[in-house]
Amino acid sequence: MQNEVPLPQEVLEAYPLITGSDVEYVGRFTPKVPIAPDRIYDIYKDGNNDRMLTHITTDYPDPMHDSDELRGISGYSFIDIVAPNAESRTIEIVDNDEMNEEFFVKVGDIYHYVANTQHKSSS
Repeated sequence: MQNEVPLPQEVLEAYPLITGSDVEYVGRFTPKVPIAPDRIYDIYKDGNNDRMLTHITTDYPDPMHDSDELRGISGYSFIDIVAPNAESRTIEIVDNDEMNEEFFVKVGDIYHYVANTQHKSSS
């Protein structure tokens, strides 16, 4: 894998799909004007099944807002969330207050989660 970004061990264990041998690191996107909470979006392409994935690093996970923000800065948006420790199970994106299961891995004060992603030109 061509991963330019070191990931915490807890994230690697929860999301092994972003470390596969056919996974290519596409790039990093951040908000144009960083505000609290700060977010980092690292996008990957899985060559095995032509799937795009985004690893989100944030101090407050909010998938609906995060998807809208990423779309505004890159043209990518989330389809659904990959369930931690369950590579083939996904979680529907709803308002953060309505999430009824943990969709993230918390390392210290930072949240990590992975979303299946599409680019506006491929939707």
